[in-house]
Amino acid sequence: MSLATMQLAIADSLAGVEGVKACAVHAGRFELAQLRRYTAKSPCVLMACLGGDLDRVGGGGVTLSAQWAAFIIAQDAAGAARKDTALAVVELVALAVVDNAWADYSASGPRNLKVQNLYTDSADARGVALWAVTWDQACLLDAGDAPSYEPLHLIDVTYDVDDTDAILLDTIEVTHE
Repeated sequence: MSLATMQLAIADSLAGVEGVKACAVHAGRFELAQLRRYTAKSPCVLMACLGGDLDRVGGGGVTLSAQWAAFIIAQDAAGAARKDTALAVVELVALAVVDNAWADYSASGPRNLKVQNLYTDSADARGVALWAVTWDQACLLDAGDAPSYEPLHLIDVTYDVDDTDAILLDTIEVTHE
């Protein structure tokens, strides 16, 4: 399983946790200034891979012991304080993570499962409660599962030509100096 595939599988699973309004893949840790993007869908979970350790295994394979984080963001809502909402979601996310291999038979069970309160005065001033559920989980990487990407030095461009039905296509080579 590729890292990207595993991350999507985890995010899809956590999106189904009771009370979670949205779950999105995130690039990693975030700054408080970014919170505005996510608070409209509170409580929400941001799923990120924070890094990991690579190990060679027999047969030329590679195992990645990745550190995963599910960041929980909650705001006050009618009848529910953000701290209470966040704690309830943290508990349910932690329970969803325990013993979960995310439908990948090459993944180990989660290890070192932790929950952490990310409270700061700045977060409180923005009206949010922040928590993280973190764990380590090893999976056998398979290059065949990794997404393929077009070379970044080529860009396909489509031009609309005024007053005609013609469309011009072009490939532009980008050079870096």
